[in-house]
Amino acid sequence: MVTIKDVAQMANVTPSTVSRVINNTGRISDGTRLRVQQAIRESGYRFNRSARALVTKSSGIIGFVTNPDDGFFYANLLQVLSQCVLSQNQQRLMLEFGHGNEAGELEAVNRLLSESCEAVFVYSRHISESSAKQLVETNNIPIIFLNRYFSSIRANCVSVDNIACGYLATSLLINKGHRNIACIYGCSPYTSGIERWEGYRLAMAEYAIPINDQLTFSGLYEPQVGWDAVHQFQPHYFTAIFSCSSGQSMGAINALHQLGYRVPDDVSLISIDNHVLNDYVRPTLTAIEIPLAKLVTTALDRIRLLKEGVKTLGLTRITGELVERESVREIGWEADRE
Repeated sequence: MVTIKDVAQMANVTPSTVSRVINNTGRISDGTRLRVQQAIRESGYRFNRSARALVTKSSGIIGFVTNPDDGFFYANLLQVLSQCVLSQNQQRLMLEFGHGNEAGELEAVNRLLSESCEAVFVYSRHISESSAKQLVETNNIPIIFLNRYFSSIRANCVSVDNIACGYLATSLLINKGHRNIACIYGCSPYTSGIERWEGYRLAMAEYAIPINDQLTFSGLYEPQVGWDAVHQFQPHYFTAIFSCSSGQSMGAINALHQLGYRVPDDVSLISIDNHVLNDYVRPTLTAIEIPLAKLVTTALDRIRLLKEGVKTLGLTRITGELVERESVREIGWEADRE
């Protein structure tokens, strides 16, 4: 049976260092942490969680609150989060659903707190800033809000820079010669969709391109919204669409095909959320990728710092990355005229 001492010998560290890595406590360099985690995996070491809980008064459980209707992004986020928590931190992930309203999300957080979770990630659509602040101030364990920004509890927020994502996507289309650019974005309670719309607006304003209200459409991150949006756009002249989610993009590209548009020959399309399906639609879909691994590892590091009592943490925003495929083409400035 492999022991902590065996792992320590493999990693060339002390047993107490291995224990700190397992329990995610204390200050340990990234290099040492990675070396210990590799030794744990290679040795096949398995620790007794129940025994650890009795000794350390720690459950080894990380809670995660989300909603069952969060679509493609949620599936990717859950996969990355489980890999990081289970494989790298040797902890368990406990999942609760918020069921689409603030009361449900708050109840889900409280259920996880009652399970003695060491920390709770909240991927919330509905919790208000005042409720979030109260949760953080009335609980001793770290509560981290993913992809939400609350100015009063910035240390507890790890967010995607959605405005920058929208700006990057729109700027790509503009730099490819497009001026009549439609936008499909998220409605309330999708704060990310509203922020991505703001990035679109900023890019259009920077290049002095007027926004045609007939070429904007908001709704949930669902394929039906993308389908409906394209049918609204269809009577008007446009050469490109910026879609704020993979779900909306799937509906949009199918509607374009159904209406006889060729992508990208007639209409270019760019999305946010680099879902695996983007490689399998025709044409393959250019997108702004949200680096979820960086989002999750940053959030886990934030938990560690909060446990250590670091009080000067500010908001962390993760930037998106452009992945170019086949759905956007360059056109001449003169080509994009009605």
